[in-house]
Amino acid sequence: MISIEAAVSSLTPTAQNEASQYMLAFGYTDHEYLRICRLLRSHAVIHLAPSKKQMAFNRLVRLVRESDQGSFRGYLDTVEQQRGDALQVFLNAMTTNVTSFFRERHHFEILTDYLRSRLNEPIRIWSAGCSSGQEVWSMVIALDKAFGPKLSARSAPIVLASDIDTEMLDQARSGSYQSAQLAELDPADRGRYFEALDASAGHAGAARIRAVWRQWVEFRNINLSHDAALLALGRARFDIIFCRNVMIYFSEEVQRRVIAGFHKVLKPKGLLCVGHAESLSQGEALFLPRGRTCFERREPTA
Repeated sequence: MISIEAAVSSLTPTAQNEASQYMLAFGYTDHEYLRICRLLRSHAVIHLAPSKKQMAFNRLVRLVRESDQGSFRGYLDTVEQQRGDALQVFLNAMTTNVTSFFRERHHFEILTDYLRSRLNEPIRIWSAGCSSGQEVWSMVIALDKAFGPKLSARSAPIVLASDIDTEMLDQARSGSYQSAQLAELDPADRGRYFEALDASAGHAGAARIRAVWRQWVEFRNINLSHDAALLALGRARFDIIFCRNVMIYFSEEVQRRVIAGFHKVLKPKGLLCVGHAESLSQGEALFLPRGRTCFERREPTA
């Protein structure tokens, strides 16, 4: 899919001028874009490049249209003053959510091997940045395949699913997906773990995770850039953390803090899986490489 920036740059000069005029009609200038960047840095520690100005406009213009102010200046005044849920809606619109079932399958192979090596031990997993939930329910499928009937004897929940985007959390919690989103699942898995939604209600081909599997997950709104959020989770709590394609938006300083926080909440020998475009260069002293974009908690030396 062509990016917004590439699409705009491919326009004729006349079309580019029309796009600029459209943005100016809403009072969208470099000043407003800088305000957006400051808000994202302050509340989500996301750093936008100058090239993302058009992308920010496209994501927010609907909210501006629907606001009482009708301009970016007035809308951003509301967000900055944190009136009502304006800030959360702004963050929801500006965060990127791209996921699929068993995305980066090698991580789920690592997860399954790890689970099978601990059949008689308590297990706790964290999906940090769970987006619309496909990662979470893939984890539940892996849990069932690793433990089989023994899963029912364990204390629920096992998986913590968190995201900064409350709309994505609601989607993940519902566990409902369209046919195209479910296409990458094995048909047998789709039948075992999902139930079809009522086609007469406009859900043809859609399905929802069965109730029996929902008990294994709890959902929380967590902002990883807030140190207090990680401290509140407690020490040595998780066996595995998936935090994939989240830290790529953080500055190096924030990456170091988040990685240090993950180190504290992981159990000894715990694993951290990150995205394919990420590394742990900011936390080499805290983690050891254990496979493709997977790292093991390094124990402190005496």
